[in-house]
This record gives sequence, structure tokens and C-alpha cells, in this order.
Amino acid sequence: MAAPASPTRRVIIDTDPGVDDALAILLAFGAENIAVEGLTIVCGNGADIYALGANARLLARAAGFPDVPICLGDAPEEGAEAVQDIPVHVHGADGLGDMATKYGRSEADRSGFDARSAAQFLCDACDAAPGEITVVAIGPLSNVAAALVARPDLPTLLQELLVMGGAVHGEHRGNRTPAAEANFAADPEAAQAVLTAGFRSVILADLGATHQTDMDVLRRACVEELPESGVARLVYDVAQVFIDCYVRTFKQTHAPAHDVVAVMYLVRPSLFTRRPARVEVELQGSLTRGASVADWKGRWGRPLNCEVLMTVETEPFVSEFVAAIRRLPRTAPALPP
Repeated sequence: MAAPASPTRRVIIDTDPGVDDALAILLAFGAENIAVEGLTIVCGNGADIYALGANARLLARAAGFPDVPICLGDAPEEGAEAVQDIPVHVHGADGLGDMATKYGRSEADRSGFDARSAAQFLCDACDAAPGEITVVAIGPLSNVAAALVARPDLPTLLQELLVMGGAVHGEHRGNRTPAAEANFAADPEAAQAVLTAGFRSVILADLGATHQTDMDVLRRACVEELPESGVARLVYDVAQVFIDCYVRTFKQTHAPAHDVVAVMYLVRPSLFTRRPARVEVELQGSLTRGASVADWKGRWGRPLNCEVLMTVETEPFVSEFVAAIRRLPRTAPALPP
């Protein structure tokens, strides 16, 4: 049985909508204790900021929230490190497992976004409601770092920052390079700036936590328990390419639902154990650039800056995800079968 809902959290999701982002966004829209106040888009799982924005619009529409503000970050410069070597086969050519057209993404979804930049939207939201906004950052931290430049006092205005990124415990150290997780490797300077900015509360969902989850288990539970749900079918279809890549190409035992973990912490924090640490990001190493390093014992003499999610209760994790998908769409018409 699901735990009682916590008080509603006002949330902005900073995202690069690929497959695991899609599941995380749908979870947030379906959660009873989260009010999604905007989606800010960053390049990461693709170089086309407009295509990523279109993916976000499709997901918001599918969930029944077609009017949620969607704000774009900066498009990367040609050849920028943030978008090099992104394997298309992980998320599909369209970022949504090659299912975006089936589920209604059109050319019109590439335009008409909120006029504010992602960074400006983040700043405006925190100015309007200081201490009330939580940001869930599930892509590279470029937008949050840009907001910090514009508003150095942002750490005092934000209620909490959840980050899917890094690899500081467990057997997994890198998935973009041998040493670095993809979101931190995409923009190491941004990750270091954000982690060391002094936010009042930072929760880090690293690879050690995310690899405890299984995307195939999530999607199968959705279609088995919700056979009439178009959103459950979307989850199932979108995930196929991602799962095939992890299992067949990467030769891993399962495909982790990386970004879902960060949102799930807000939905039901009791599913997780946490451990405080000082985490920073390597910027100079020729072999380790983008690597996240945790000081668990205070050897650097620097203050703790985050709490790392250590363990996940996987069975109720699945139940909570299915419960959220069950509530969708809130207002939208049924999706294709």
C-alpha cells in the first residue's frame, strides 16, 4: 500500500528529455505530492534544443498538462563538449525511443516555448516564491549554473536541489567515460559550480543508486497492472530502445531508470537511505575530467555539501511508479493504443 502523500512540493524539472527523463517527468506529473511548475530544457541527450523541447511538450500533453511552461536553455556551440559522443542508440534518434511520432510529436511542437530562457525562468520562480521551489536537475547542470551566474544568491532562495549525476559509491564510476557519469561529463564546470555554490539542501542520485533500479521492471508493471492505459503503453514503448541498448549493446544485466530515482525521492523519501558527503567534480585530469569525487570523512576540511542516496527499496519503488502512471492523463484525451 502506498504511503500517505506528503505536502505538495512546488517543482521545476531541469531536463534533457530522453527515455529515462520521460519516465521521470511522467512520474512527477502523476505524483499526488508534486506540483510541476515548469520544465527547463538543457542539451545532453541530444544536441537539438528544440527537439528536446518538443519531447517535453509531448510528455506534458500526454500527462494532461499541455500548458505547463517549457523554457529552453542555450543551444550548444558547434563541436561543444556537452554534445560530443552521445550515442544515438541509447535514446533513439528522436530521444524518445523512436516513438515520438507515434505518440503525436509534430513539427509544431518545436516552437512556441516560453519566451524566458531556462535560467531566467529558474530565477523568476525563486524570486516569486523564495524558499518554496525545488529543482530536480536530471540533465547536465548548465541551466542551473547559468542561473547561479545571474543570481549568486540562488542557493538561499531554493528550497532544495535534487541532482541525478555523478558516481561516488558502488561499482559504477562512469558511463560517458571510464571515470565520469554522463551528466557531469557533459558540463563539468557547471557541475562543480553547482555542487560548491552552497545550496541549503542538495540530494545526489548517483549511479550507485540508479543502478539499483530496473526500467524493464517498471514498464512491465505498468502495462500488466494498467492494460487500458495509453500512458502505460507510452512508457512501455519508449523504453524499448533504451533497454535493448543497455542489455544487448552495453552487455549489462538491466537498464537503470536513472532519472526516475531523483523524482522518486520527492515522491517517497522513505524508500531511500542517505549519507552526507562533500562531493566535487574533477576539471583538469586528462583521464578523469568530469569525475565526481566524494570526501566521506572530512579529509579536505571542507563543509558537507550534499546527501548521497545510498540504497533504494525496489519493490515499493515500482508500486509508487505504477500508482503515478495510473493517475495519468489528468485531463488529456487517450493516447494511441
